[in-house]
Amino acid sequence: MFGFGKATCVFCDHRVASKEVLRARDWKDVAICVGCYESWERAGRKCGACGTVVHGPQEVSAFDKPRRTFGHADCGGMRLVR
Repeated sequence: MFGFGKATCVFCDHRVASKEVLRARDWKDVAICVGCYESWERAGRKCGACGTVVHGPQEVSAFDKPRRTFGHADCGGMRLVR
């Protein structure tokens, strides 16, 4: 009712439960819903910065510019935590 325990996804602007978001490690008030992350996984896990595939054990990050997408943490994005 009041929206407590919810966060707004910066990719899709939907309000989702705080349990269903990924947070950026060093960025305050940045949340990305699990649905956006899963759709990126289904699309092939390509890095938005370098264009190569992000393999399983590699750390994933989120990019806000030039477009909102995911990729390698080494490519300079916002590192994500659960």
